[in-house]
Amino acid sequence: MARENGLSNQFVAIADDGTGDLLCLRIGNSKQMLEEIYLGSHESGKCEQMYSNLVELIMEQ
Repeated sequence: MARENGLSNQFVAIADDGTGDLLCLRIGNSKQMLEEIYLGSHESGKCEQMYSNLVELIMEQ
């Protein structure tokens, strides 16, 4: 479903925010998951960094 909404192959969806947007991790050049958490827009298909890591995401909730 994420790919159908335009999510780039360099991102992996880890959660839905309840509005159709996705929380994502990015795959780095060495095929490892990076720490930053991105918000993938279901309307534009673009991802924007929202948190520097999972701890920051949890602390802001």
